Amino acid sequence: MVLLKALLSGIAATAAVGIASYYGLQYYISHAKLPPELTYTFEELCTSKGYKVQTHQITTNDGYILCLYRISAKDQDFVKGKTPVLMVHGLTHHASSYVISQKSKAPAFALADEGFDVWLLNTRGNHLSRKHETLDANQPEYWEWCANHIGANDIPKTIDYILEQTEKPKLNYIGHSQGCFVLFQCVCFRPDYGDKVNVAALMAPVAGFISVDTAYLRQLLNPPFLEVYEKKGINFLVNYSETPNYPARLAYAFPRYAAWKYQDKLDLYLNNEDPKDLAIYLQKFCGGTSIMNLKYWSQVLKERSPLPYSYDYGEEKNREVYGTSKPPQMQLSNLRCKVALLYGKYDTVITPEDGKVSISQMPQDKIIFQKFDYNQDHAGFAVSANQEHMADILKIFKENPIE
Repeated sequence: MVLLKALLSGIAATAAVGIASYYGLQYYISHAKLPPELTYTFEELCTSKGYKVQTHQITTNDGYILCLYRISAKDQDFVKGKTPVLMVHGLTHHASSYVISQKSKAPAFALADEGFDVWLLNTRGNHLSRKHETLDANQPEYWEWCANHIGANDIPKTIDYILEQTEKPKLNYIGHSQGCFVLFQCVCFRPDYGDKVNVAALMAPVAGFISVDTAYLRQLLNPPFLEVYEKKGINFLVNYSETPNYPARLAYAFPRYAAWKYQDKLDLYLNNEDPKDLAIYLQKFCGGTSIMNLKYWSQVLKERSPLPYSYDYGEEKNREVYGTSKPPQMQLSNLRCKVALLYGKYDTVITPEDGKVSISQMPQDKIIFQKFDYNQDHAGFAVSANQEHMADILKIFKENPIE
């Protein structure tokens, strides 16, 4: 009996120490002094680096009000005559992804410094483009969209707006991940818009054949996981927080641990980056997207078709929406613009092998550049210290001027 009491007493003491340690760590994490740029707005991020910013709003044909940024180098003005470049972010990101690189010149800034007229879109539903003419973001109806709708509405409206503002016949385009897919959606279903794009430089380009071999995205695209959220009335995920989120705080307090924990989101060690920089990336990569969009990508992952289908509502509603029982397929053969395709050899979301399948479906005379072995994973194209890919894109843009 005495032995039992001693054993229980020891267990209780160990548990007490464990609980105290846990809460001590949580207190340390929540009270860590964080760098102010962690919660800078897009405008603050740009002006802190010496760049000028304009904010524009455009309204799509289906009523979504989008935030579109325009930046210029500090010694240059917003003038007509420069070559416009539209940059579009990935699935859960927003425009800040292109200006937050900590150990290299961010892609948007590199373009601005070379004299390009740089425009950065925030697609519908992310925290910077969450307005609508008649709907409120608290209404489920607001969130009834996926990447197909972005490609069909956000992209053509934005292209037209930029060409009107700049009085140019065409623009160049840079997309990352879903930002590539929505251009394909636009110019393949509406080929005339391919005539408005000069060169599309597509980083980790998503078409129909995707692997998504990361724990984070596999969970995010897991149908039962999404059904649980739908039943709870939750319409969107991966939202932005005005205050530092927990992963960002954890990354700043314990950078090496966080670099290991979040390696499938961004592998900092591929290009010898500082683990502390992960804090700003984990904060800024969150922009928000709809559950319907995540369901769509779950369908694409399951289908693994070289030519992706549009959102599958089920046979009955498909007939109502599309006029057929099966959703239409994107025809990559409809591409009219020149494309440069850039893949990372460590990308487990869109592998080089996935890319080769998609490329086989495209008009080969439109492919002016393809490279499969950048020292990048999926997210690295946006923020990596290694910007070899941006050097290639700048060269491609200069060698293919808008006529």
